[in-house]
Formats: sequence, C-alpha cells, structure tokens
Amino acid sequence: MKYTREEVLQYVQEEEVAFIHLTFCDVFGRQKNISIVPSELSRAFEYGIAFDASAIAGFGDEARSDLLLRPDPDTLMLLPWRPEHGQVVRMFCSIHYPDGRPFPCDTRALLRSAIAQAEQRGFRFLFGAEQEFYLFKRDETGEPTKIPYDRAGYMDIAPDDKGENIRREICLTLARMGISPECSHHEEGPGQNEIDFKYSDPLTAADNVMTFQAIVKFIAERNGLCADFSPKPLPGSPGSGFHINMSVKAGDGRDRLPQMVAGVLEPEQGEIAVDGLPVFDNMEAKNRIYFIADEPYFFANSNAIDMQKYLSSVYREFAAEDFYSYLVNFGLDKKRKINTYSKGMKKQLALICGVCSGARYLLCDETFDGLDPVMRQGIKSIFASEMERRGMTPIIASHNLRELEDICDHVGLLHRGGVLLSRDLEDMKCNIQKVQCVFKTTEDEAKAISCLDIMKNEKRGSLNVLTVRGNKAEILAVFATVNTVFFEALPLSLEEIFISETEVVGYDIKKLILG
Repeated sequence: MKYTREEVLQYVQEEEVAFIHLTFCDVFGRQKNISIVPSELSRAFEYGIAFDASAIAGFGDEARSDLLLRPDPDTLMLLPWRPEHGQVVRMFCSIHYPDGRPFPCDTRALLRSAIAQAEQRGFRFLFGAEQEFYLFKRDETGEPTKIPYDRAGYMDIAPDDKGENIRREICLTLARMGISPECSHHEEGPGQNEIDFKYSDPLTAADNVMTFQAIVKFIAERNGLCADFSPKPLPGSPGSGFHINMSVKAGDGRDRLPQMVAGVLEPEQGEIAVDGLPVFDNMEAKNRIYFIADEPYFFANSNAIDMQKYLSSVYREFAAEDFYSYLVNFGLDKKRKINTYSKGMKKQLALICGVCSGARYLLCDETFDGLDPVMRQGIKSIFASEMERRGMTPIIASHNLRELEDICDHVGLLHRGGVLLSRDLEDMKCNIQKVQCVFKTTEDEAKAISCLDIMKNEKRGSLNVLTVRGNKAEILAVFATVNTVFFEALPLSLEEIFISETEVVGYDIKKLILG
C-alpha cells in the first residue's frame, strides 16, 4: 500500500507508534538505520534527519560528514515482531546534502534514476527475486558456527528439512508486511533454503529484498540460528544464488527481453571480438563460442533432454544425435534430474554439451577438474577427434599444467588482468633446456657460462643445475668445448618452463612461497 506524508503522520498517531526506523543502505548493500520518535517525524519529512556520514564506509570523510535522511512515505511498513503497544514502523529514505542536493552514493536514488531513464525511452521493467541462504547453528555463547541446521537435500520434507518451520515463520511475517512470497523450499546444500517473491516494479523489488534479508536474519536469531547470505559459506557445498527474474515491455507492448540481456552484457570499455566479429549483440559471433564453467550451470529441475532442446534452439549446428550417443557412452541417464548428478557427472554433461554445440571455440575453465583418470582421457580423445574433424579449438584455463601438456599446442599465462606470456608450446620446449653438470675446473665453468644464455643457475655443491635458453644442439656444442666430470641434458616439463619464463619477466616464485 502506498501512503502520503499526511497519511503516515495520521497512522503513527492513531496506531500509537513509539519509534520510526529511518532506513538506508551503504554502498556495499548493508542496511543502516536511525530511530526517531513520532514528534520528530514532521521535521524528518520537511528537512531531514542529520547523521555523521564519515562513519559510513564509502560515504565521505570528516570534512564533509553531514548528510540528511528524508523518509519515503510510500515505504511505510509496520515491523510485526515488535510489541503491539509501542509499535515500530520502518521507512526507506533518500539521502541528501544539507543544501538539498541528492547524495551521489545513495543506491536507492541511483535505481530510481535508472527507472526514470528507462521510462523516458518507453520501457517498463518488472523484477522477481529468488534468494538462497544457509541456516547455521550457534554455539553455547550464541556465536555463529558453520554447522548446518540440517542435512536435508533439494526439496526434502520434514523431519529431514528442519528449516520448514523457519521458512513458514518468515513467509507469514512477510505477508503481514504486505510482501507476497510465491514459494519456499529446501535447497540442495545442508541447511540451505530458498524463498521466491512475486514480481514487482524495480524499486519495490529492491526494497523487498532488503526487507526480506532483515526479516530472515531476525527470525533466524530468534530461533537460536544464524542466517548466512554469502555466496559460498561452505567449501564443497553448493553456493547460494541471488536470482533476479526480469521482464521488460516497450511502449508498443512488445517484449524487449533479448535487447535487455544484450545490454546487460555490453562491455564497459574496449571490444570483444571472435574471428574479427564483435560479440556484443551479434548472434553470428556467439554461435562460434561455447563456455564451460568450472561449476557448470543447468536449468533448475532440468534433465539432459531439456538441455538438448534448449541448446538446439540457440546453436544452429547442435549435433543432437551425437549428444545422445555420448550420453550412452558416458553412462548418463538422459531423463534423470541433473541436480542429482555428482560433480563429475555434471562436468561430463557440460563437456558433452559444449562439444555437440558445433561452436568453433570451446572456452573451458578447469576442464578436467572432478573427472577420474579414465574420463579425463576420454574427454581428451573427444577433443582431439573434434579438432581433427571440424577444426574445433578448445581454449583451456587450468592451474594443472601437466593436464595441458599432451593436448595444447599454445600456452599463455594470465596475471593481474593481463597476458604475462604467450608462446607456442613446441617452440618453448625446443628452446629451453635443463642441464646438470659438474665442471672439472672453475675456468671450464666460467667459459661455459659465458657462452650460454642462462635463465637460471642453481648450485648444489659442485653440481650445477642450469636452465638454458637455446636448442639442444647449440648447447651440446658449447659443452663440447669444455671439460666436465658429469654432464646431462634433460627435457623440461611445462611446469618447469613456466616457472623459468615467469621468473625472467619478474614473477618471483620465491616471494610467493616465502611471502
């Protein structure tokens, strides 16, 4: 329900409200508030309530610390968990400088401005939020732990699902505050829950999200628990998503969702191109790439058949027949819900989807993580076959260099947002050698070292371990001119080559290890 300023003043008087919470968010999304008594409400509407912004992260320094909160009457809500006598209400606020100028870090005002810009262009947006959170137990002192409230799984029921009563209390509280939850259920992780909302306009949806998080944390604490909305509070367990369902209508009534999604993905700077084609808003370019994430995403409650149907609608060369053949070969049930697959099975399915997409470039993040040795070799064989048959190029990001050595022909190292080095693998292997030797005399040692392009020289007693740039024939020719007690040239692994090359360009491995 929307209220005017006069209606709020009347409500506060008639309902014997004792306190008004003036609520806002800092730039990190954390809720803050100031409590005022009813006699201060008129002044709050007219002039605002001052607060010291220097203590709020991201809001300024002590030189310009005064800001004012002005409540938005539309957002009046009764906090139903407070006592009936001496009730408490809450309103979200806009933030202003003392001279009346809007504060530029007021996140709610930024959203309001974006809505106005969209409406000027004839677009109307609707948002529906789905939030996941974990419920953890508290210890004997009341401090939060990482012990889940239950060990239930996806959509399990009581008694395994101990969070059912907590979710019911949350939903009933939301309903009393005028917020409409659509559904709630136990999520995949232990102690993980989800509650979904009915769609609304962007500003109302954002306000409801902040209200929801506050209610969940309050009710969890009242029940001796702790609610955690962080992305991945438990290593090895599913992360918590914050899903936003969006729709957009133009003034002519036409659906503009594809244009909106393209806008969300537009790069802020520079250009992303594939084969010279810009990727943004370009279906031809996007058909040439397929991304396989380290933790693959699949539609909720979908099976392999559902994913095939969807991907066939997106990738015009999707090989459905090969897709189902691979499922049989890998022993994956096409009708089984994907969320019941193991981590390795999900990775196998993601790789099969990518290979069958027909995309020219397969972007793979930690491709072989979670696969057993047999499956790893099978995926490598499929990659090799597709590379030979249709020229597919897998681009693999991995921390395991040994996995890449027998499949990649070009390697690069990314560091701090840039490319530290990029080289042909064979060229790197042929032009860097590892030599172990013991020289007869110091003169022989000095002569050899002066003739070699040495990247690294480790001395272990009389044994020299040299990493030398150059081909093997050139290095052997140098050692033929000096006297050695012992001499051996060894091939370097990809990992050793990377360490040597990165040290040359200033990537100090010892500092990383020793701090």
